Amino acid sequence: MLNERYDLSDRPAQGVTMDRGKPLQEGVRVKLPAGMTWGSFAAMSADQIREQNLYPKGFYPCRIPTTPTASLCFPHFLIDAIKQQDGRT
Repeated sequence: MLNERYDLSDRPAQGVTMDRGKPLQEGVRVKLPAGMTWGSFAAMSADQIREQNLYPKGFYPCRIPTTPTASLCFPHFLIDAIKQQDGRT
């Protein structure tokens, strides 16, 4: 799911690092739907984006195991194990 939504390639920005020297990644990481560019996307109105269902999936929330709808990302056996560890059986 992450590869579908985001560009996960390693592209460190030159001359910029975090506190302990870890390089910051550069560029937009959310992927647009096939055939779209950021320029064509920016030229569209909100109504056009909505009508054509072109809103990038990377801007939708990513489910995590501690939420009720976590099964979108994580298998049920993992969710059940986390609930058991948290005492939420």
